[in-house]
Amino acid sequence: MTVDGFPGSRCPGPLWLQAPVQRPHPPIWIGGNGPAALRRVVQHGDGWMPIIARADMAAAMRTKAIENPDQFGDGVSALRRRLAAAGRDPDAVDVQVVCPHLDFADAGTVRTALDCLDDLEKRGAAWAVVHVDGSSPEAAVNFVRMFGQVVIAQR
Repeated sequence: MTVDGFPGSRCPGPLWLQAPVQRPHPPIWIGGNGPAALRRVVQHGDGWMPIIARADMAAAMRTKAIENPDQFGDGVSALRRRLAAAGRDPDAVDVQVVCPHLDFADAGTVRTALDCLDDLEKRGAAWAVVHVDGSSPEAAVNFVRMFGQVVIAQR
């Protein structure tokens, strides 16, 4: 079977392309810190996922470095200015960050993570991705429960 519009494509069995429920389309989240990524966010994005990482890590990913909360805040401010200049509502585009590592048995890492998330929220983050323990289904469920008790309940 081939997929219309994709010459040379092959699917080993039936293909079900259900129309999205969201209108006009599902939210479009765009990641990256460089000019091309930010241009795409301004033109098409519903959300921005900046990469907060050391300069060497950002270079390996071929993106501009955002190494600390100050640079993150500057990036959010610059994005909001560009959205306004393009005639878009700057508050209509959400910003997502990655939750710092959590060791629920160590109150210090939990407090550091919460402080970091609070700081990033003040600078424009609205969402946080959490890396769940995926070593087993039970571990994932336990992590989510602990996250709810330790992090969400404190916010």
